[in-house]
Amino acid sequence: MDSYLRQNLDYDANGNRQSDTYWDKVIYADGGTAAGFTTEGYTYDAIKINVSDYV
Repeated sequence: MDSYLRQNLDYDANGNRQSDTYWDKVIYADGGTAAGFTTEGYTYDAIKINVSDYV
């Protein structure tokens, strides 16, 4: 991912989204925060219904 980009979407050959990486503020359980990249992964069932998993 380029340092100028704030979001990157990846797709497979069939056009299904595989991942979404974006700049985000993370909030920890103790109340602390940090900025960094967050990636969400996507998975699909046998009939191509999105059943998303978070990475």
